[in-house]
Amino acid sequence: MSSNKNTTTALVREIVGLTRTEYEAALTASFDLQDWCKCCTSRPVAHVIDELIALAGVFPAGAVLERRVDSLNVRGSLGSEA
Repeated sequence: MSSNKNTTTALVREIVGLTRTEYEAALTASFDLQDWCKCCTSRPVAHVIDELIALAGVFPAGAVLERRVDSLNVRGSLGSEA
């Protein structure tokens, strides 16, 4: 997980076997490594995870999403095999 601070691109995937605990650890490590995103780090990581899971659930697997500040857009799709 990485970002260029202003724009974040994500691929919606369902990763078999990935636990919520592992996802939380990866997101926490990303925040720590990049030392940014005051709005993300000011809330408990569990709340950010809940929000990300809810947002991803709206889109099919393979959707490529772009977040720019407070706007979320579908950039494209890699198909359901992604």
